[in-house]
Amino acid sequence: MSSEHNQTILIVDADADSASTESHILKRNGFSVLIADSAETAFKALEEGPIDLILMDIDLGRDEMTGTEAAEIILGQYDVPIVFFTDQTEKNMVEKVKGITRYGYVLKSAGEFVLIESINMAFELFKTHKILQKEELALRESEALYRNLMENSIDAVYLLSEEGKVLNTNQVACSMLGYSQEELLQRTIDDIDPNYPSGNFISFWNDQPEGSTVLFESVHRKKNGEIIPVEVNGIFFILNGVKYLFGVARDISERKERELELSEKEQNFRMLAENAGVGITIIQNGDLQFVNSEAIRISGFSREEMLACGMTKMIEHIHTDDRNTVVETYEKQIGYLDSVRTENKIFPPTAYRHIRDSGEVVWIEAYTSLVNFNGEPALMVVHNDISERKRTEAKIEHLLAEKELILRESHHRIKNNMDVIKTLIMLQPDSPELTAGIVKSMMMLYDKLYRSEEFNALGAGDFIPPLVKEIMNIFGAILPVRVSVDVENIVLDSKTLSSLGIVINELISNSMKYAFEGKDDPAITIGLSRSDDGGKLVYEDNGSGFSGSEKSDSHGGFGMKLVRMLAEHIGGSLEVETGDGFKSIVRFGIT
Repeated sequence: MSSEHNQTILIVDADADSASTESHILKRNGFSVLIADSAETAFKALEEGPIDLILMDIDLGRDEMTGTEAAEIILGQYDVPIVFFTDQTEKNMVEKVKGITRYGYVLKSAGEFVLIESINMAFELFKTHKILQKEELALRESEALYRNLMENSIDAVYLLSEEGKVLNTNQVACSMLGYSQEELLQRTIDDIDPNYPSGNFISFWNDQPEGSTVLFESVHRKKNGEIIPVEVNGIFFILNGVKYLFGVARDISERKERELELSEKEQNFRMLAENAGVGITIIQNGDLQFVNSEAIRISGFSREEMLACGMTKMIEHIHTDDRNTVVETYEKQIGYLDSVRTENKIFPPTAYRHIRDSGEVVWIEAYTSLVNFNGEPALMVVHNDISERKRTEAKIEHLLAEKELILRESHHRIKNNMDVIKTLIMLQPDSPELTAGIVKSMMMLYDKLYRSEEFNALGAGDFIPPLVKEIMNIFGAILPVRVSVDVENIVLDSKTLSSLGIVINELISNSMKYAFEGKDDPAITIGLSRSDDGGKLVYEDNGSGFSGSEKSDSHGGFGMKLVRMLAEHIGGSLEVETGDGFKSIVRFGIT
């Protein structure tokens, strides 16, 4: 039995014999024992080492202090169980210990068994007392914490019964609703939240498992009847078999006003963005958060596809020649997002080619700026479809290059034509009409080319009829000649037209000089049309032809050699028929 105990017991007894007997009994039962014969000695023993229990005699003999007085002093300084042990049975002795915390009262004559059991019971009572003390302290601390949380919360706090009665609340709740605490403790959920009358409140919480929490928005009614929006965070719990709701309510009037303001701003933004006439996208965290109708049209995607695909997918649709530049630019731009709250930055424009799913290429010019979107930094990109502008620029570049080429060719051709005129004048110095016709042909050709869109090509119908008229005017009233011109408006290059103009001039000059002498009704017919292998110029007059004419050398000599040479110059050939009149056919290729 002695092995069960390691506690130290202090015996305070002025009777040495009695103390010795008690000591032997305790030691025999496994306790360590110290003996003090007075209160003073007992105090010193407590100072020197831990004592687990005091066995105190009520009567300390000649000591000026009684056992009960010593016990009161000890209990004021030490938390130790005291068992009173005495041989006094008078009622007045027992009355002396009633006001003192004690764990037993044992008569010295009670015997060993009663003494040991009383001591063991004292230890158990003391242990239980310590546990209760801890629990009581924890409860007090918990209550203090609960009260501190209640009173220092920035939100309204309610403790409600299962039926919705207000059991406890804090000052914030009172101020928010305009009640005193006494008034609020007389209210129920019916008085506070019109969305949750008592019947609905009970049903609502019966559906919630114990310990569950809910977060929802509702409204609360103030004492003056005003309704305010609130956000409620509640937890349902059971304590000692009773259901409770601990709820925290926050007045969200300002938040609702801000949300309304933001909603109105967002609606205005969306309305302006949809009618902006340019593509607008908002990029946030790598996703497209907003796209307007023009951005959808430019991309070729649907709104749902654009919002779902993110920037990674959009980058895949950028032309491979432009992709690296766009990605580098985008990465630099997102590096500025952390500074959006302090810097309103607009980036230089970026031009690139977007490839639609259909394969169509769209040129885009993008202007990017830093913005706040829903309270977070984002990139706003404004897109312009510049495909038409790019096509126009390419056309202008082509026209400029073509113009430069035409100018070079024109200078070269003018030089060559001047050489031709010089040569013809030298060969036929006595034929001013021929020379004038050649010059007129050149002037008309370049005037027509200058006024045309192509610069290096012209319709034969726009050139040959007025040329014939001008050539005939050169000869004036020398001889009235009926002229018929039928020209198909075939588009020919300037080289071909120049040669054909000189050919016509040469043939008309020869006819006017040599063909119509003695002819009553002179006539010239000129036709130009397409043939199976290109084009053909047919020239006819009803003159004398070659046979028997003294002028045959001129009519069929150098002049026809010149016509044949010009036909060959444009890759063609010359056919001549004579008899009743003169007919020549110049065949040439058309490119």
